Amino acid sequence: MLQEKYPLKKMKNSLYPDVFLNKSKAVEKEAIAFDYLRDFINSYIGLRLDENRQYILKSKIDKILIREKIDSITTLANYINLNNTKWINILVQNITTGHTFFCREEHHLKYLLNHVKNKKPDSFMKIWSAGCSTGEEVYSIIISLLSEGISNFLVVASDISTSSLQKASFGIYHKDKVKRFSKDIIRKYFSEYNDQYYQVTKAVRRHAKIKQINMIEPVQFQEYFDVVFCRNILMYFDERGLTAAYRNIISNLKPEGLLFTGSTDIVPRKGLFVSMQNSIYQKLRT
Repeated sequence: MLQEKYPLKKMKNSLYPDVFLNKSKAVEKEAIAFDYLRDFINSYIGLRLDENRQYILKSKIDKILIREKIDSITTLANYINLNNTKWINILVQNITTGHTFFCREEHHLKYLLNHVKNKKPDSFMKIWSAGCSTGEEVYSIIISLLSEGISNFLVVASDISTSSLQKASFGIYHKDKVKRFSKDIIRKYFSEYNDQYYQVTKAVRRHAKIKQINMIEPVQFQEYFDVVFCRNILMYFDERGLTAAYRNIISNLKPEGLLFTGSTDIVPRKGLFVSMQNSIYQKLRT
């Protein structure tokens, strides 16, 4: 044994044994706190957290601790355990907010426009943008429709993050983000907020209804949707979360309604949808 060959010296009044003991306990507490936060996130929003994603989760939690000046991960876990709404929202916002931009998956918008043009001119259309983040997807949809003279519609924009929804409701974006639109579109559908930011006009924002929704909790709207956009979030769910999210989509989408997903999202179950194009599906009549 190594200890027998090199026996540890007994040091009177030494602080080292206590320091190592306290450090060991602190590390153990941090590990327990991380496991608690990981399990809470999985239970609360259904995220799939394999080993690779746990590394990302640890990085995001560390950023929260620094930004919010929290002394330890254990303190944050205690806040969450006390069901503190403020800290739950901060945790969820930092874990779920992803990369988003205007006019993403442009072939989706082109397909939507062709679909709408084939509907009756006077029919009102309801669209659900699920997991809308900070609103770029929502306003891309609205501006695409308005620019083609289509105005008889409403987009319900939902997300679990209250912070993201607040940004979506204001519709204020850095000018670099808006560059994907032509100058004519910017001039017509945006107003200059200040030297660095544009704001989506009221005429655009009035077509959006902002609503906080957790996609793994049961959701039932009063009316069915003609179209659902649920893009680049389904791939992050575990099996339980994915089943719950699709249940909400299916129960709120009209028969023959359209579903737009991300290109890497998990394909919906066969027998419920038919593929129209890459990441575009139509709900079957049952």
